[in-house]
Amino acid sequence: MQRQTRTTQLQIRLTAAEKRSISEGARTAGMSVSAWVLAKLLPDLRCNIERLIKAVARPQEESYALAELNDLLTSMSRHQIERTFEDPMRLPESPLLKNQIAAMIELAAHRAQTEIPPWVRDIPPLSEPHFGTGLLGLRLHLLTSAPPPFRRRNIFVDASLGDRH
Repeated sequence: MQRQTRTTQLQIRLTAAEKRSISEGARTAGMSVSAWVLAKLLPDLRCNIERLIKAVARPQEESYALAELNDLLTSMSRHQIERTFEDPMRLPESPLLKNQIAAMIELAAHRAQTEIPPWVRDIPPLSEPHFGTGLLGLRLHLLTSAPPPFRRRNIFVDASLGDRH
């Protein structure tokens, strides 16, 4: 991913104690003050998403990581989605997890009114349907209410996915 050249500057007034605290934080992290402050204020979305994708692959963290990933994707702007998913990401080996994450990215792109990244579109859908519940009585509901990116990938979950606040 290509980094943008920084061409502007921001100056803020601090107390001596605040400056010492920031300098100490940067020194402890092994970073320059500018890099440390930027990392705190403007975290790299791609790094956060990659961290969550790794957590999804750990069974004890899967559901929490998927929910956190969904919340993060839902909050992203068009520009953030385009920049973050410009290059392919390493996804879990599990076809189900791979397709769940791909569908979440597709849904976020649709909501932000941008194109689905080609590498996401190239992930083949599940060969057999997966339902978000074992309750047979809810399957008809899931068949009709699952968001389109999930249905295309043969995943049937509640349509309220992404509507949590």
